[in-house]
Amino acid sequence: MQIGVKLNVENFNSVKMMFYYGNRCPNTLKDVVAVLPEDASNAWKMQVRPTEAFEVPPKKQVVHFFLVHCYKPFKGPLHVDIRFTYLNKPHTLSLALPIYLSTFIAPTQLEGAAFVTAWTKYGNELQGTRKTADGASVLTPAQVDERLAQAGHLFLVQGVEKSSDNLVAAGLFHTATKQAQTGANVTMPCLVRVETKPGVPMLRITVHSGHATVSDALMHTITDILNLKE
Repeated sequence: MQIGVKLNVENFNSVKMMFYYGNRCPNTLKDVVAVLPEDASNAWKMQVRPTEAFEVPPKKQVVHFFLVHCYKPFKGPLHVDIRFTYLNKPHTLSLALPIYLSTFIAPTQLEGAAFVTAWTKYGNELQGTRKTADGASVLTPAQVDERLAQAGHLFLVQGVEKSSDNLVAAGLFHTATKQAQTGANVTMPCLVRVETKPGVPMLRITVHSGHATVSDALMHTITDILNLKE
């Protein structure tokens, strides 16, 4: 089975995702079904269509539709099991979906002074030192910039750090949860500071946000997208 994925974020708080199942085998893939994960914290809700099992004929492609709504911060990535039968033998693919907290973050364009004010205003600070995954590779500030912008969906703020080895970034986490008073969707600021040292395979990450649970999930997400470990 060959699986292609197309993902589209809508209103910053929901994701429409399509799986393209390609059957490269000479026989039919039968009883294809997605087993969705459970979320006891009600941070997100995932739906799939079709829900019933289907077939993928030989040399054909079939589309599976997923919809994910975000209601609270969570520690990604999300996972799903794809089950199918081939020649009467059952198979299960446990897949990590490309959906993190950062999927629901939009960059916040701030001037340096505005970032400093926001950093002071929004506490809930978490700080940690992280190693690169192999404990030897070194991430340059340019590499950190690129990953925070592309995978983290954060805006890199200029004019704050005196050292070019350090950087700061800002974003806004969006949810589908409605405020009781206004009916508007709940959002939370996300502020990040990353300190690097030339030739050292470690970084120090500090996050501030509008809520402690957002800070916790944000630290987890930044660690993942920078491919770091504790």
